Order: sequence, then structure tokens, then C-alpha cells
Amino acid sequence: MKRNNPRATVLTVRRRGDMLIQMPLGDASSPFLDIRVRRALSHAIDRAALGKSLWGDSTEAQFDVPLVMGKWALRSADLDSQAQQNYKFDLPQAKKLLSDAGVNLNLKLFYYEPHPLDPLMEPAAEAVANMLSALPLKIALVRADYNKDWLGGGKGARYGNIPPDSMALVGLEGFTSADDFLYGYWYSKSSTSTTRLKDSTLDAMLDKARTVVDDAERVKAYKDVQKYLVSKTYTVNGFLHGTETSFVQPWLHHYVHNAMDPVKGSLMAGAWLDKRT
Repeated sequence: MKRNNPRATVLTVRRRGDMLIQMPLGDASSPFLDIRVRRALSHAIDRAALGKSLWGDSTEAQFDVPLVMGKWALRSADLDSQAQQNYKFDLPQAKKLLSDAGVNLNLKLFYYEPHPLDPLMEPAAEAVANMLSALPLKIALVRADYNKDWLGGGKGARYGNIPPDSMALVGLEGFTSADDFLYGYWYSKSSTSTTRLKDSTLDAMLDKARTVVDDAERVKAYKDVQKYLVSKTYTVNGFLHGTETSFVQPWLHHYVHNAMDPVKGSLMAGAWLDKRT
């Protein structure tokens, strides 16, 4: 395409990223309250194979703040060796953790269509369910309606109503700050929490982060929150995400790619055309 449009500008940007597994953590009957169960699920997923099948070789792991947030997003290099081990594909360890937990699991993995963020959600869900089926548990893949079942007019699974025997393979929403993602999803009193987690240590970390004024210290505070989330495996995340490439004609000026808006995809308000160039 570049050969046919030699004067076009090539924009290669990291995708906003649309995949992690959310679990109900506010229901006393949920098997996911046991960290061994959560970590078993994490170890059972071959992220490298899945990422390559979806995106090819240009991938990077994403956690609880999307990579397009730049310095605010936790990266694999920020994790210590122990935390990185929790993302290693290790089926024997996954089976051992479930055995140690002493649970008999009959689970559902929901994904939601039509998904406004990512057309790859369905093949990803099928691959993840297939990987989890290698564990000593029963797993049913369930296709649900995004508007009716996920959003549900504010009463769907998105708003803390994932059934206790179920998980949801979903995406991160188009928020605009690290605080939106972390406080919004994880603070115990947040009205936009999906998991309904109650963790006083996490609440205190978020309260403190919100008071930090210095930019570098504020970045560190929010990254520490993300490291804490990783240490608890409150979601199965760390999936690999790819890049997107756009070709911009030379006569389109002041075009800005907006990776945070999966629908619009770009900021056109300041753009203008001049086909004389």
C-alpha cells in the first residue's frame, strides 16, 4: 500500500487493547475468591500462542491500564521476577493449584457480541475456552448480547452482576486517565466496578494516589496500584496486544489518531484538506 501511495504518512500505533477476564469477587459463594483458582486460570493460558495467532509478532502485554496511556500503563518490564512468573504458561502448575484449592469447578466463560471494541473477541474467546478446558474443570463458552446482557441498562454484568460461577472476557473501556481505569474499576465504593471487590489496602492506595501532585510521584503511585492488582491476580490479564497501521494521504492535514476512541478512531475536528499538496 505504501508503494502505491509513496507520499502517504504511515501511522503505526499500539491498539487500545480489548481483552482481559473479569471475575465476581464480591460474592461469598464465588470460587474466584481463592487466589489459587485465579492463578490456575492465568497459568493455563498460553498468551504467546494466542497473541501470535491474533496479531502476529508485534505484540506487548497489557494489564489494567491500556498501553496507549503511555507512562501511566504498567509494562512487563516493571514487574519483578515473581510477578512475571504468574503470567507464565504452566499447565502442570495450574493443575496443582486447582488440586490444592480442592474445588470442583463448573464454570461459564461469557463473551459479548456485537462487541464495539474488537472483532477479534469471538476467536479469542474460543481459544481461551479451549485452553482452559485442559484443566480439571468444566467450562462452557457462552455468547451473550453486549447491550442486553453486558450493559443491561446499568444492571448488566458490567455493573457488578457477573454470576458467581462465571467469568467475562471483555475489554477496557475508553476512559481518559489512569484514575478512571483504576478507581473506576477497583475502588470498593465505585459505581462502575465490575468485580465488586472489597479490598481496604487497595482503597487506601487509590486514596493516596489521588492526593499526589508531583507528576513523577503520581505516575509511581498509580503504577504501584497496578503492581498490587497484578500481585493479587484480581483479573486474568497480561494478554498480548498488537498494533494498527493507518495511511494518511498528504492532502489530509492535522489528522490525529485517537486510540482511546475505538469507534471514531481519530480526531478530525482540527483536520483540513488541501489537495494542492
